[in-house]
Amino acid sequence: MVSPWLYTSPSNMTYEARNAVTLNGVHPSLRYKLIQLLDLLRLNGEDVLLYEGFRTIDQQNADWQVGRDIDGRVIGTTITDAKGGYSFHNYGLAVDFAPVGPLGVPLSKRNMLEWSAKARYEAIARLAQTLGLEWGGTWPKPDKPHLQYADGLSITAVRSGKRPDAEKAKAGLTAYYRNRITNAKRGLKHADADRTKELDAFIVDLQTKLNAL
Repeated sequence: MVSPWLYTSPSNMTYEARNAVTLNGVHPSLRYKLIQLLDLLRLNGEDVLLYEGFRTIDQQNADWQVGRDIDGRVIGTTITDAKGGYSFHNYGLAVDFAPVGPLGVPLSKRNMLEWSAKARYEAIARLAQTLGLEWGGTWPKPDKPHLQYADGLSITAVRSGKRPDAEKAKAGLTAYYRNRITNAKRGLKHADADRTKELDAFIVDLQTKLNAL
């Protein structure tokens, strides 16, 4: 199980507990990528909600049926074009997210339009893409909230039982934490007493996260 403290310092993100639940439901390879993404978002002052991850076949089929008649003809606004078993969500390899606004600003003082702001989706997606995640916002039929990690595997390959290498993703997160620890230790050389105390606590926090992997 993933505890909220593993991926971000306490009380930073508005929906830490909700994000942890989503993380616990996805494939380990995606989970490691998302842990790093959430930490990068925190560093960039972005708050985010991961509102859906793993989705059952039944849920997928119910979503596909929305906006269609009993014969599958489109009669209204649809949610997805993927039937059950044909979405990366069904294998824990996708999440849907919503930008929540600038980190550290109380929800009562945030503009709710930020939840649908195109620029915020793009900013989050850019960071995700540096980690090898695919963003649905680039598709011919854009799906802005969607991120998936298949590491080059097609949905056909995933349906046949193949999955991204979780150890490879874990190694990437491990390297990320070690790099941050190294940089923090370098900062100690030029820090005053208050900053030294802050960096020491930061290093301990990062080492705890690293040891928890």
